[in-house]
Order: sequence, then C-alpha cells, then structure tokens
Amino acid sequence: MKGEPLFTRASHPERADVDRLGLVLVLASAIAWSTSGLFMRSLTPDIWTILFWRGFFGCLSILALAMIENRGWKIEWRRVMTLTAISLIIISAFGKFAFISALKNTSVANVTIIYATLPFWTAGLAWVWLGEKAGFKTLCASTIAGIGVVVMLGGSLSDVEVSAEHFFGDIMALCMTFSMAIMTVIMRRNRGFPMLEATALSALLAMMIAAPLAEPFSVGAGQIALLAGFGIVTQGLGLGLYTIGARRVPSVQAALLGATEVPFSPLWVWIAFNEVPPAATFVGGGLVIVAIGWHIMGELMSHGTH
Repeated sequence: MKGEPLFTRASHPERADVDRLGLVLVLASAIAWSTSGLFMRSLTPDIWTILFWRGFFGCLSILALAMIENRGWKIEWRRVMTLTAISLIIISAFGKFAFISALKNTSVANVTIIYATLPFWTAGLAWVWLGEKAGFKTLCASTIAGIGVVVMLGGSLSDVEVSAEHFFGDIMALCMTFSMAIMTVIMRRNRGFPMLEATALSALLAMMIAAPLAEPFSVGAGQIALLAGFGIVTQGLGLGLYTIGARRVPSVQAALLGATEVPFSPLWVWIAFNEVPPAATFVGGGLVIVAIGWHIMGELMSHGTH
C-alpha cells in the first residue's frame, strides 16, 4: 500500500532470516561509513567546496531513501519544523563541517578512533541531561577510552612539524563526536523522530553555509564524480542502511557491528595511500578498541542474543 513504510519491524524478530538481514544492513552501513577517509584522500578541492557537493548529493540520496522507506513521495516536513528538530539540524550541520576539517588535517586512524568513543560521550551526556546513570563497566570503559584519546592527542603534539595541523584535526574530530553525542541524546528524548528528513535538511544547511566560500563549478568532472560518491555512499547508504537495519536487531548487536568501521577506515587508506598512523595512534587506538570491545561484549553477555 502506498505510504506504508517499506522497512517495518518484522512480526517475528526471533526468526534467523530477519536477524541476518538486519545484521547485514548494519554491517554494510559501517563499511559505507568507513570509506570516508578514502574519499577524502582522493579529493583535491578545498573544505568548503567538498562540503557544498557532499551536502548536495547527501541531501538528495537521503531524501530518496526516505521516499523509498515511505513507499511514496511523502516526506514528513511538518514534524521536522520544530525547535528541537531545528536544533538537531544545526548541530548536525556543524558536525559535518568538523568531520571534513578533521579528515583534512589529521590521520584517518585518529579521526576514526576518536569517533569510536561516541558511546561513552553519549552515556555521559545522558547521565547529566536525562539522569540516566551509567554502570560501573561503562565508567571504567569510558576512562580507558579517554586515556586512549589523550595518548593520541599527545602523539599529535609530539611532532613539531605537523603538531598544529594534526592537533587541530584531532580537536575537530572530538567536536564532531561530541555533536553526534548531543544529537543522539536529543533523539533519545524524542523517539520516533524523522531522522532521515532531519539529516537531509542538515546536509542542505551545510551546503548553503559552504556556498559563499566554495567554488563548486571550478571542479572537474572526475572530482565531481568522487564528491557524488562521497555524499551518496557515506551519507545516503551509511546513514540510511543503519537506520533501516538497526530496527531489526538489538541495539547492542547494532553497536557491535557499527564498531567494525574502526579497523576498516584506516585500512582502506593504508592500502590505497600508504598512510601509516603514528605509534601513538596504535597505542591510544588500542586502548579505545579494548574499551569498546569490553563494554559491548559485556552488554551482549548480560542481555543475551538470539
């Protein structure tokens, strides 16, 4: 029936085929997100031009997914036009700027591993904002992950020649992660929020902000093709597949599969561009990955899986 959501929660979520579909979709979204660094290392335009075209193609692809999900041309604009939604859109647009700035100025490994601390930032904000108390394991894992990030920041400052550039990139990665944590808590307070529509508008806002400083038509056809892929793969497929797949599996399983982005992101860049992360990234990143793995596995064991 037209207008009925295409991807609804299955009537029998315990069925293995439904679980496999959800897991495959979430895993595919993580792989799509992991290509961000590969795209950025292949792009030559300035940050503002990248933001412009990524916002343009990202907005179109996300809107297309929203219409596919609703099985029609219906877009829930009215539900997005609220103060909460507008705040979410602005924060998301800032996160997009911070993300591109981070990838331009520091290693892909640093950006990925700093972003991997998102669950702990979210837990802290939810504790302060919503009064959701974090468990002892979460606090311990957050502390270990925090130490790992400090180690990486120290590594960026240790190299005199690139310290300012890399340190700025690391700070932008932290800002991007924090903005995503704020968005997550806002959505947690407003369940059923039309995520795809809001994200499409945030991509459009990022494009409009970048427009006065960008030179979109000075870019060659090859680079525009890469920019189109950047917007469609990392925003359309990455966000869209996760939004659909995460509805079909327990959140702890979605988080576990989403964490597979961490090793893939620097791997693609390492293979394609021989970008070898500094030693501090391996040490700090190892601490972050251990913290995430310990935390998620503990959740899986306590809640169980089917």
